[in-house]
Amino acid sequence: MKKIPRRTVLQLAAAALAIAVGIWVYENASITRLRQGFTPWMHRLERWRDAIEETRRAMRRRQLSRLDPVGMAVLRQWAWNGLDRIASISYRVEKPEHEVSSDREVTRGHVIFTVDGFRPDGARVERSADVLLAAEWDPRRDPRMGKLPPNVVPEAYPLPLSIWVSLEKVIEDRSNNTPRFRNATAESGLGAPRNDPPLTLTNHLISDIWPGSGVAVLDYNGDGFEDLFVADGVRSILYENDGRGTSRTSR
Repeated sequence: MKKIPRRTVLQLAAAALAIAVGIWVYENASITRLRQGFTPWMHRLERWRDAIEETRRAMRRRQLSRLDPVGMAVLRQWAWNGLDRIASISYRVEKPEHEVSSDREVTRGHVIFTVDGFRPDGARVERSADVLLAAEWDPRRDPRMGKLPPNVVPEAYPLPLSIWVSLEKVIEDRSNNTPRFRNATAESGLGAPRNDPPLTLTNHLISDIWPGSGVAVLDYNGDGFEDLFVADGVRSILYENDGRGTSRTSR
């Protein structure tokens, strides 16, 4: 078998590299081409986000509504179970999946909803659940289809959405009869009075406040406990954490 000369191998490698670079430059150098490939997927995520927001709004309503997503009754029952009021609902999304065709598009994925509310006795309740959420729409209902120049990428057009929700799994449900936070400033040895310099200076954010104050959190002595360094324009205060919830003060 005849051995290929080293020079030929290097020339072939250089040619392959040049072709790869050329393809990459062609695909990525044109903002228009990038937008044509990227923007439609962003529009799909926008519509899925709108479906999530609509579900969150429906969850905050205690009563049934014609605007409710399909399957909302079970999700609402979980959210409101034993509650007098809901203070807030947050969510965390996981990567969704897409089904794309000329007459039907569906985006579905898991969303972790967290409900923060209060029972009639005042106890705070926090509960989380995994919800499978899907949004479907008909892309043919966009009146601009086929009417835009080939290089124009339009913004998302508001299309009617069909939304389905399914309560997959309850993750957490906890309650607390007492506030989670209490004011422990004094017993911890913190809270020295603030002192501003006796100078007339201007703070463009808050009037009559010295603009150079601040706080830093650090373990300055390496004992494994975070310490506080506070400055207010007149003095510097170091609160040394003793690891028992109190501090020693150095000025």
